[in-house]
Amino acid sequence: MAAESPADRSVFLSTLSASRTERRRAWAVVLVSIAVFLAAAPFARTRLVEVWAFIPSYQSALLVIDLITAILLFAQFLILHSPALLVIAAGYQFSALISVPHTLSFPRLFAPEGLIGAGPQTTAWLYMIWHAGFPLAVIGYALLRDARPVRRPRMAAAAAAGVVLAIVCGSTLLATAGHSLLPAIMRGDGYTPLLPVVIGVVWSISLCALLVLWKRRPHSVLDVWLMVVMCAWLLDIALSAILNAGRFDLGFYAGRVYGLLAASLVLLVLLIETGAAYARLARSFEAESDDRNRQLRELQSELIHVSRLTELGQMVSALAHEVNQPLTAINSYLRAGLRLIQAEDSTQAVEAFQKAADQVTRAGQVIQRLRQFVKKDQGHRAVEDIRRTIEEAATLAMLGPEGRQVRCGPLDIQQAPLCAGVPKNLDQTDESHFRGIGLPMKHRLPGEQPTDRYSVEPPC
Repeated sequence: MAAESPADRSVFLSTLSASRTERRRAWAVVLVSIAVFLAAAPFARTRLVEVWAFIPSYQSALLVIDLITAILLFAQFLILHSPALLVIAAGYQFSALISVPHTLSFPRLFAPEGLIGAGPQTTAWLYMIWHAGFPLAVIGYALLRDARPVRRPRMAAAAAAGVVLAIVCGSTLLATAGHSLLPAIMRGDGYTPLLPVVIGVVWSISLCALLVLWKRRPHSVLDVWLMVVMCAWLLDIALSAILNAGRFDLGFYAGRVYGLLAASLVLLVLLIETGAAYARLARSFEAESDDRNRQLRELQSELIHVSRLTELGQMVSALAHEVNQPLTAINSYLRAGLRLIQAEDSTQAVEAFQKAADQVTRAGQVIQRLRQFVKKDQGHRAVEDIRRTIEEAATLAMLGPEGRQVRCGPLDIQQAPLCAGVPKNLDQTDESHFRGIGLPMKHRLPGEQPTDRYSVEPPC
């Protein structure tokens, strides 16, 4: 059993503090309701047409609305384990279930004296029990707001639902089978002198519920709208049982409109505020997800950088190998150029010296690439013509490190493909390959045929 968390307070109406905007909306509904009540009160005894379809339509709407509200409140109770929520959910369940026998017992609706063995007083007393039972549940909700959480919420919810069902069945049995035990408060469609006393008690219970809710501060969103419900409930009782003269007058119809308003308010607020709460949670989750993704990208970037720095030690040994290749090529070109000068072949000597200069540039590029690697910048990959790479490597191999000519067959590379990679890496790979096979290809006797054949494949 977990206590309410901060996240709970931003989602559930029973724990979400009522804002100033919420209070203004509630006051607006109350003031409009009072204004309509004051306008209708002088005409409450005006006799209207008997619309029999109004009763089952109104009662069916109440049944559905109160049941949905009860289910939503029970669901919140199963999460928060609040006994106050359990009581108010049971109150809405009671209001929904008691409307069924009240409708079935209504005289002349389905039978001359109603169904379920109803008598002349059954419907009126069920109305009194109904309109006294729900305010009692509201009082219980207000008094239990700060109570300790329920240990076994599922068992408690099932027990509460069972108790409510038993109360409804007991009340129905009392108003039907025990009809003779109840004092008469109805005379046909009119009232007896005893009814104002009974309805005064019921109205006082509703007023007490409103006052208890008002005093229990701070108010949550559910508290505020339950107070609005109780205001509508008081106006309902006043119009339909105090100021009117009987059934099917203006007060009878107007009071039931207030009853429908009272039943609908909490459900509407539950649906609207729950949707708004989920929208806030969705925005919060999206913002948190974006922040976590940003942090993840930063961590990944740092991890890549750290891993590169970790590899720097290995790169130092690799640097010796990478730089040694251009230096060896420079040595080969310079020595070849000296021999060509001695042989008075200045054209090829200039070409060899130019190749040596190119290898100096290549060595600088190798070091530059290492610096770029450490700076989180990989070597630039580009599309290279593999024919040019192979020709350059073959030229170096034919010059040879010992100044001896190397005999190399024609290179059929006209159809060689393009290759994607780091250009200088490709050059050094082909050069290393040619130098590795160069020893068996060196001087052979005149007329001697090579005994080995070699093929060069692009390192792509």
